[in-house]
Amino acid sequence: MARRAAAALIAAGIAPVVLVGGEPPWANALDLPLVADRWPGVGPVGGIATALLEAPAGVDAVVVVACDQPWLQPHDLVRLAAALADDPTLDVVVGRTVDRFRQPFPSAWRLAIGPVLASSVEAGQCRLLTVLDGLSVGEVVVDPGSMIDVDEPGDLPSS
Repeated sequence: MARRAAAALIAAGIAPVVLVGGEPPWANALDLPLVADRWPGVGPVGGIATALLEAPAGVDAVVVVACDQPWLQPHDLVRLAAALADDPTLDVVVGRTVDRFRQPFPSAWRLAIGPVLASSVEAGQCRLLTVLDGLSVGEVVVDPGSMIDVDEPGDLPSS
């Protein structure tokens, strides 16, 4: 699944693709660089903060996807990144479905918000939806399939 998520980012022209957290053999198998999560076990806020704080020079925003989102659509990732680039007042742009279901993955984040997320983690505030409430958040309608995550085998469609 991580290979499919990385492929969607690459197809969207989003580079470099970097993994946050996990084990080196996993990253090596995907032939992608790995950055150690600064707050392992804390959850998505720590991983996103790590991605923002560890982003390569010359990058001003990061598109974040979960490795368990096998049906990400590259055009949705492009639209998220473009929406963030087009509105300098936004800290993050998240996807939502036409019926207003909002999901923080996939999303596009401005690097400047990294220290704010790090402070949230250090203060013990690690619930992503709560952290989003304190930020300037834009939304882009995305394909519902782009937001599906697979946490266990039962989440996969039967064929």
